[in-house]
Amino acid sequence: WSATPACSALGLTMNAATKAWLSDHAAVRKHFAQLDLPRRLRENNGFCKIDNFLPTAVANSALKSLESLSEWDHMGDAEIAGRSDAVIHSFLYAEPEDHPADLGLLADAIALLFPKLVPSFSVACYRKGHCIHPHDDKAHVPVQDARGREVLHSRKFAIVYYLSKNWKLGDGGALVDLQDQAEHVPTFNTLVVFEVPRLHFVGPVLSATKRRFSLFGWFLAKGELYALDDSGTAGVRTAPKKRKRS
Repeated sequence: WSATPACSALGLTMNAATKAWLSDHAAVRKHFAQLDLPRRLRENNGFCKIDNFLPTAVANSALKSLESLSEWDHMGDAEIAGRSDAVIHSFLYAEPEDHPADLGLLADAIALLFPKLVPSFSVACYRKGHCIHPHDDKAHVPVQDARGREVLHSRKFAIVYYLSKNWKLGDGGALVDLQDQAEHVPTFNTLVVFEVPRLHFVGPVLSATKRRFSLFGWFLAKGELYALDDSGTAGVRTAPKKRKRS
């Protein structure tokens, strides 16, 4: 797998109707308001799973974009952000901002879930054997303000948007929530959101033929919301990007 971001014909895989819907932030906000995510998080101990998260046509188009992405970077144990980020993990990833015509539109739309927070998203592809060991996602991330100053933020919410069709429990790659002792199959067009910190892991993918696609990441809030530790159970990431607050 190449470490060079793809400049593939991604724009050809996301149709005009999907691009128009993702770009219509008023329509996206209206759709998200109906989900009532804050209430769901309050009522479910800081964890929420939403089936049929986006319109089916939009989800199908997003999947085609991910399937067409031929070049990925490898997220492995060497790419960690210091001891507090050290957790065994392996999967392929790419950055939505490198593909503004489609994956970037998807990420910008999903960012409207929490418009007052700073989004930090990537897309992922898991193949056979890929996994993440137990971790709680805690991390402090520098974000540039309008004056170019670095302001420390913390991960407040984690999200995973699953985009693989016909995924079964026997295919592996399930999200295991250790707080509630629950196993979540990465079902197509399903969104998982939870408050950080929360101990969890991703089981190894067992299928030799399927690819587990997702958009994942965090919403960042200003300040140090919690203390970090060196237990090796914090969040997975390469060296933290210096996010710019728009």
